[in-house]
Amino acid sequence: ERGASQADTAIGIVLVGSMTLGALLIAWTASQGRAGSVSWESILFGSIMAVNRQDAVIAWVAALGILLAAWWFRRPMLFWAFDEPTARAFGVPTTAMKYLLVVLLTFAIVTAMKLAGVVLATAMLVLPGAAALRLSDRLMPVVVLALGAGLLGVVGGLVLSFESGVLPPGACIVAVLVGLFCAARLAAGVQSGRRAT
Repeated sequence: ERGASQADTAIGIVLVGSMTLGALLIAWTASQGRAGSVSWESILFGSIMAVNRQDAVIAWVAALGILLAAWWFRRPMLFWAFDEPTARAFGVPTTAMKYLLVVLLTFAIVTAMKLAGVVLATAMLVLPGAAALRLSDRLMPVVVLALGAGLLGVVGGLVLSFESGVLPPGACIVAVLVGLFCAARLAAGVQSGRRAT
């Protein structure tokens, strides 16, 4: 907020900077002879089919903690998200809500990146919500549509991967999510065209 960069620019800079740092650290580790069996595909798309019990338990605990915190602070957070000046006037701690949202997103992203990789974690966080927002502008329908799109993307991607026998599951999930977003965008365009006539 205080800097000259826009939020999207700052996010892009942090993303490419952190990816570059990760690539440099992997290359340095490999040059020291300490590299494990880490492949670029597993970093980008994760090894969703190779998740062990400990990682699954950590993911469930993180997910439950994030959901509990989001539910507990849902009213002030929603008030802040939709109308920050009015929320501030009504005494909602807007700065605290902003930091809480960033912390919850950080936990979700770090947990998802451990299991699913960078690209799949980003796709799962962005594409279901973006598809849902193309179809509705009301909160509950958007939440339900986003959950449905996320589940459909995962199941569809896994089925596509299994049926092909050669395609990686993470990339298939991202492809199905992108397809769902394109379908939602097309449906929204058709719907707005009908309203115009």
